[in-house]
Amino acid sequence: MERLHYIMGLPRTCSTVLSRILSENPRVFVTNTCPTPYFVHNCNQAIQEGLEFSTMDMKLLNKCYTQFLYQGLKGWFEALTDKPIVISKTRMWMSYLPHTFSFDSKSKYILIVRDLRDIFLSYETIVWKHIHLPQEHHSKVFEKRVEAMTDYNSVSKLGPWLMRLPRVVELVHKHPDKFLVIRQEEFTFQPKQVLKDVYEFIEEKNFVHNLDNIPDAPYLENDTVYQQPISHYVRRKLENIKPRWPDNMTPEESKYMLSKFEWYYKIFYPEELE
Repeated sequence: MERLHYIMGLPRTCSTVLSRILSENPRVFVTNTCPTPYFVHNCNQAIQEGLEFSTMDMKLLNKCYTQFLYQGLKGWFEALTDKPIVISKTRMWMSYLPHTFSFDSKSKYILIVRDLRDIFLSYETIVWKHIHLPQEHHSKVFEKRVEAMTDYNSVSKLGPWLMRLPRVVELVHKHPDKFLVIRQEEFTFQPKQVLKDVYEFIEEKNFVHNLDNIPDAPYLENDTVYQQPISHYVRRKLENIKPRWPDNMTPEESKYMLSKFEWYYKIFYPEELE
C-alpha cells in the first residue's frame, strides 16, 4: 500500500456509488463500510485504562500509538488487496479526526454531503419501510418526523453524524489541502468533472471510467451495522439524481428545514438561503 485515503459523509449521499466507480481503477481499492475505525477506538480505550501506559513518556507513547495503528491499518488493507492506493470508506472516520492525520501526512479526506431535504425524503421513502420505527416517525406532523429522524438517538443514525459534522468542518477550514468536499448533486450531474477533481486531489493520474457499467462491490454493502437492514443496491448506470424536495415538500416544510439546519446550509448550500 503506497497511500491511504478516506471517504466519509452523511448517509444517503452516494458515497457507495462513488466508491464503486473509483474501484474500477486498477490502481485503486475502495472498501465497503470499513470496520477499521474500531481499532482506533479500542486502542484509545486501552491507553486510557492500561496503568502501564501511564508510566511512559507522553511523546514516546504518542509515537508508539501512531506507528501501532498505522502499521495495523496498513497490514489490514494489504491483506485485502495488492493495489497501491487504498480508500477507506466509512462515516465512522468522522469520529476519529484528527487522529488519522498523524498516520500519514499525505492522506486525503473526501467529504460527501447532500441537501438535507433530500436526505430526509430518501429516508422516508426507502429506509422507513424497512425498519420498525417508534410512533413519532409516523407522525402526520412534518416537524415531529424531522425531529425524530435527526435526534441523536434516532434509529436513522443521521442525528449523531450531523452533530459530528461541525467538528469536521472546523478541520476542513483549518486544513483545506487535506479535504475535498463533494456535493452529491454536482457528482451525479457532472460526474466526469468530479472524478477528475478527485484524482487531482489524491494526486493520481486521471482515469476514464465507464459510467454506464458501474462495477460490483467485492462484497455486499449492507447497513445492518447501523441497525438498518438495507442492502446498498447500486445501479449499473450513473444517472443524474434530481432534487426531490421541490415536488415532495410544501414551501412551509422546506422553510422549516432551512431554518432548523441553517448552519448546514450556510456551509454547504449558501445559495439556498438567498
